[in-house]
Amino acid sequence: GTSSKKRKRENSSIIWNYFFEEYDEEEQQLYLACQICKNNNVIKRYKWSKSASTSTAQGHIWRDHKIDKDHPEEPEPTNGDIRDTIKHITIKHQSCLEESLITFIILDCQPLNILRNNAFWNMLHKFEPGFRIPTEEKCKKMKYDSYNWTKDQLQELLKSSANSINFTTDM
Repeated sequence: GTSSKKRKRENSSIIWNYFFEEYDEEEQQLYLACQICKNNNVIKRYKWSKSASTSTAQGHIWRDHKIDKDHPEEPEPTNGDIRDTIKHITIKHQSCLEESLITFIILDCQPLNILRNNAFWNMLHKFEPGFRIPTEEKCKKMKYDSYNWTKDQLQELLKSSANSINFTTDM
């Protein structure tokens, strides 16, 4: 099992101002993802573990974004100030937003490729800058789980209250 009492290490590295942890369920791998790159619709992430060094991520922000550890308040220009766009949200809030996104996709009959639409992506991040949009694979799983839950609820409702059912089709 896993212990619920874990030693909390203070994240003192500069990279935590620019990176967030991202777990890839399909690969079962934890990554560090660059928020600056993500804000510019670029995916840049590094394999990560809690015991790993942050030097690779530091190299990325120094080399690719010209952010000096001695002058972190001067990031390269992006689509908005990175200090305004990087927000940390709780896992519970992230899950709630993901559920709302899936509900929207299902009820509005949206295709999953809406997640690749830059305008949609930007709108979501204007509403909640800390929201990490789930992958299409995760959304597929969430849609499937939602379908199964709804199907089970409907079956229980029909078993408990329906005396008869009529189906009509157009031919």
